[in-house]
Amino acid sequence: CRISWRVRSSRRIGRSAAFVTGSGSNAPKGVITAVSGTAGSLVTCTTRGTFSSASIADTLALVNALPVRYEDSSTWVMNKATYRTIEQQMVGTGAVKAIEMTNGNTLLDLPVKRSSTMVSATTSGNILAVLGDFSQYIVYDRLGVNVEFIPNVVDGSGIPTGQRGLVAYKRVGGDVSDVNAFRLLKA
Repeated sequence: CRISWRVRSSRRIGRSAAFVTGSGSNAPKGVITAVSGTAGSLVTCTTRGTFSSASIADTLALVNALPVRYEDSSTWVMNKATYRTIEQQMVGTGAVKAIEMTNGNTLLDLPVKRSSTMVSATTSGNILAVLGDFSQYIVYDRLGVNVEFIPNVVDGSGIPTGQRGLVAYKRVGGDVSDVNAFRLLKA
């Protein structure tokens, strides 16, 4: 008896994408999904669908919209392209001290995490950046892994391959415990 190990790719949403934009149905609820429906959590760019090196007022409006309670514990999450645009805003206005040019890990005295899951296209309605206290985003991980034995593995057309297999799965979820801890920058 020979057991063959095969890793099959899944069409499910990727892990990092689930924690950013997951719907909460068959995936964790992403931070953007959880916060975007809350009144006052969205800061919309002055000119819809435009976020450029001249949009420093929009960046500052996002920082100013965050409640004082969360200012010291907040972190930026954005795409690399959005970060570079904000970096140009700071240089263009002479506010170079606001951004640490040496290591690129802080912006307006707050830590920055770059995520390829965040969009960079400034299409109207896209969420370009999240600013918030991520200790208020809870990831819950159910203990244990379920493993099932498959006595007859079949191919894509349903024909047995003469192999046996194992399928393992576990449950992971995520949600925001306090929506006021986050603000979103919307193009």
